[in-house]
Amino acid sequence: MDYGSVTMKHITFGGSENMRKRSQHFQKALPVSIKQFHHYNTGPIFNVLLHILRPALPEKMRIRVFMHGHSMVSVYKTIDMSLLPEEYLPDDFDGKCAGSIEHITEQNIQKLILEPSRRAFIKDLWSGNYYADLSKKPDTTLKSRVDGVYGSFRRIEPV
Repeated sequence: MDYGSVTMKHITFGGSENMRKRSQHFQKALPVSIKQFHHYNTGPIFNVLLHILRPALPEKMRIRVFMHGHSMVSVYKTIDMSLLPEEYLPDDFDGKCAGSIEHITEQNIQKLILEPSRRAFIKDLWSGNYYADLSKKPDTTLKSRVDGVYGSFRRIEPV
C-alpha cells in the first residue's frame, strides 16, 4: 500500500469503530489468505497509529505487517522486483516486472469483470432465484411469543 497521498482525514475517516471493523474485515471476512501487509510512503503519524493499534491485533496479523517508511530499498529486500509495477522500480532496472499500474488495472478488469463465466455467475446472483422468504419468518413481537424466546434482551418486559 502506497500512502503517498493519504492525509489525516483519510486515516481518521469513520473513527475508531470503523477502523476496528476494517481490521476484522481483513482478518475474518476476506475470502483470501493475506500473507503480508506492506506499507510504503507512510508518515510519522501513521507509524504512531500503528504502534498504538498493533497490540490490539492478533499475533498472526502483527507479524504480517511491514512498515517501509519512504525507502523503496526496504521494499526491494522483501518483495521480488518482478512482482512490482514499473512505476515503483528504479530507473536503471531492466528486468521483468508486472507492467504499468494502468496495464495491471486493465488486466484485472478484463479478467474479473468481463470473463464470461463470472458475468454469468453475477447475472445468476441477481436473477431473483435466491432470496429469503420473509413470509415464513416467525413473528418476533413480544405479544406473539408463545413457546419460543424472541426479541432483544436489552429490555425485559413482563408477559
